[in-house]
Amino acid sequence: MAPRTIDFHSQPASEDFFHFLAGRIAFMREILVANSFARAVCCLKLSRLLSPVNRRPTATGRTVDARWPWGSQVGKGLCWAQFHFSRHIPGSACQSLEQFVSGERNDALTMPRDNFRRVNANVDSCTVLQLRLGSLDMRLKFSVLCCCVLPCLLVATGFSSSPLQAQSSEQTAPEIRLGIIGLDTSHSPAIIKTFNNPEPTDKIFAGFRVVAAYPFGSQTIESSASRIPQYTTEAQEQGVEIVDSIADLLSKVDCVFLETNDGQLHLEQALQVFQAGKPVFIDKPTGSNLAETIAIFRAAEHYQVPMFSASSLRYTEGAQAIRAGKIGRVLGCSTYSPCSLEPAHVDLFWYGIHGVETLFTCMGTGCLSVQHTETETCQFSVGTWDGGRVGTFRGIQSGRSGYGGTAFGDKAIMDVGSYAGYEPLFIEVAKFFHSHEPPVSSQETIEIYAFMQAAFASKHRGGSMIEIAEVMKAAIADAEQLLEGKLVEPSK
Repeated sequence: MAPRTIDFHSQPASEDFFHFLAGRIAFMREILVANSFARAVCCLKLSRLLSPVNRRPTATGRTVDARWPWGSQVGKGLCWAQFHFSRHIPGSACQSLEQFVSGERNDALTMPRDNFRRVNANVDSCTVLQLRLGSLDMRLKFSVLCCCVLPCLLVATGFSSSPLQAQSSEQTAPEIRLGIIGLDTSHSPAIIKTFNNPEPTDKIFAGFRVVAAYPFGSQTIESSASRIPQYTTEAQEQGVEIVDSIADLLSKVDCVFLETNDGQLHLEQALQVFQAGKPVFIDKPTGSNLAETIAIFRAAEHYQVPMFSASSLRYTEGAQAIRAGKIGRVLGCSTYSPCSLEPAHVDLFWYGIHGVETLFTCMGTGCLSVQHTETETCQFSVGTWDGGRVGTFRGIQSGRSGYGGTAFGDKAIMDVGSYAGYEPLFIEVAKFFHSHEPPVSSQETIEIYAFMQAAFASKHRGGSMIEIAEVMKAAIADAEQLLEGKLVEPSK
């Protein structure tokens, strides 16, 4: 008896192509799981593909459709497929399949399997899967179990749940090569340990690898420079190539961690990264003063390169819950953190940034003015936000130290939580390297540094109130001077 033939005709333009394909594959899965066919020849042809929209370069330099972050360039199109079932498949099953294809039946995934179980056990163990994609003609011969059942289960499950989260594509995506600038901070070995772990602690880290590092950061800050030899050796032991220049590093990587501990070097180093078009995470402090911080963000905008900067303390569980509205509108917040000072940096930039970033995570933007007091035991800043809200930061310099704080909302009072390690921040960086969408706006980051710059100015004016607008105006003028003659036209 000749095989039954069923045609899958063109997909209506209004229905998403991937939902269409996933439905057909899921139906095929039902047949496969039920062991309901003896021999099958599947011909899948995709043609007349429409030009993808919103195309953009990925971290690896490829151009993809922005709607499909896992890299598919297939937009919408027409699909034809023929399933040839042998005489061992009952006519009722074929009839049900015909109803599904014609649209008369939409319950393919829940159809009783009894119809598919009356199958001759003496079936061929091999199936020919013939794929035609444009001019490509591939013939693959595998066992039914390996070639059909398992792949269809994976693909159908991934696509039917959400085509934007196709699990199978994540596993086959090209490795994203990471580079580190600066092995003078404890953050650098933590990055290598996390992203080069053969058994990632979170699935987001799969597909990344730190492949190169430029070790040199500060030559003037002893606490940083003295770490370079040890961290360089550790990086080499992890298989990371140590390079002699930032230019050499940029030729080997797709994305960059700018980890140099000395914020004075960040603008010069960041400009090289921006000119190479590499997405970059810049560790704290973004710059050694507000003008450098603004200049870095302006340069990133000029070269249209994705970047963001944040402290790991932003991502404590409590702070994120408060940010998400758990206590309602935040009326005030008090945070604290260690606050050692470094003479080449604005006071709070060096280490106070951790507690100040926690403060802004809870309060959000809208700070208008700052007053600052310095004593032998602490740095203490009071910020006034719009709507009469007040936020304070205590930089601990004596006695027992730690990280934390309390947020006051119109619905509840909540602890902001303590340091939770680097991983929560690294997860956000990994997402950023995939999406190129910064999780923290440049406006908020600049306002954080403006708060600290205003506190510094207040200290030098005897604790008087300093307007955020005042320090911003001066810093913008200084940033323009810092960038004068340094910005070239970005390459196409």
